[in-house]
Amino acid sequence: MPLPSHTRSAHDAFFDPIRGVARRSPSHRPCLDLSDEQWLVLDLHRVLESTPSGRGFLQENGPRSNYFSSLVSERLGEVARDVNALLLAAAEAGVHIATISDLARYRCFASDGHWHGAKAHDSRGESGSKPVVGHFYSLDMHNHRLRHLAAAEAPQEYDMSIVKRLGPRGLEEGVAMRSRMLRVHDRAGIDFKFWGRCRCECAPYCLCRVKEGMVFEHLEDWDLDATDPRNRSSPRRTTDGRRTRLR
Repeated sequence: MPLPSHTRSAHDAFFDPIRGVARRSPSHRPCLDLSDEQWLVLDLHRVLESTPSGRGFLQENGPRSNYFSSLVSERLGEVARDVNALLLAAAEAGVHIATISDLARYRCFASDGHWHGAKAHDSRGESGSKPVVGHFYSLDMHNHRLRHLAAAEAPQEYDMSIVKRLGPRGLEEGVAMRSRMLRVHDRAGIDFKFWGRCRCECAPYCLCRVKEGMVFEHLEDWDLDATDPRNRSSPRRTTDGRRTRLR
């Protein structure tokens, strides 16, 4: 039975949000060989597909003589940044997390680092090994928009080094001043003094699990309803070895 002519493929539906957006970038230029929109779609395919080498990827997706040279184009980099900003602005906010009354007043983000192996043609370091590539991302829990915050500048740069390089203002993500913000990070993001600085400068709270072996000094317990399942962790106010107050 033939499919109706109006049936859209999953591929078309996935890439629909970026159709025509590249033309709205001030850096957009017409290119007959590989348009800005085609370049964006091709790069997204490169991320989604499992082909290990760039040449193998092009063999499967059609030859593009200027593909590798386009990857270092500053103009196309500006186009990608503009398209990303426009898509973020157009994304519809979700409502799921707002149904949790305790979080209704907060903008909530989850952040983490992502590491993957070097490319086949990357040069080797003095040790003879190829450095892995690291990127730091932030997920808006209200609408599931993923934002790229930073790339690692040193081999195996750890999460907290990247977070400190961004600084409190680099973690604001457009949240209005004096608004409550909660950032959830894994154990690699523990630096209570830095998060205390963020709390003073631009008001984000940080939530993370403690590492094994960490010692805290008990200051006081909170008088909370022990029958409420939200309080099963026995909240208390403590301090670490640097006398940073936390809970």
